[in-house]
Amino acid sequence: MNLLEEIKADYDLCINNPHEYQRKVDSISDLFSLKGRQRLKGDNCPAYIIGKYETSPFVMFGINPGYSHKNNPVEDMEARKSWDDQNLYLNFLWKIWKQRAEMH
Repeated sequence: MNLLEEIKADYDLCINNPHEYQRKVDSISDLFSLKGRQRLKGDNCPAYIIGKYETSPFVMFGINPGYSHKNNPVEDMEARKSWDDQNLYLNFLWKIWKQRAEMH
């Protein structure tokens, strides 16, 4: 299974079996001994910003990189529309991030 297939599997689990997805997220939090506000949130669909994983041997990505009461509900709403909509949204965010990085 390649990286994109793994991400899609997490997305499908979140949409189709939220309780199992929550258990998976909790197990990752437990693995890293995360407590309190540090624990990963399992009630939001996964949002991965990974860059060009197809062309690079190394990939840096963020999963649950931070919670914002303002942004997360919007991101989760977009993510839950469909897999294709989520990819378009995340690709748009990647382009914005890349443009900002090139400006500095």
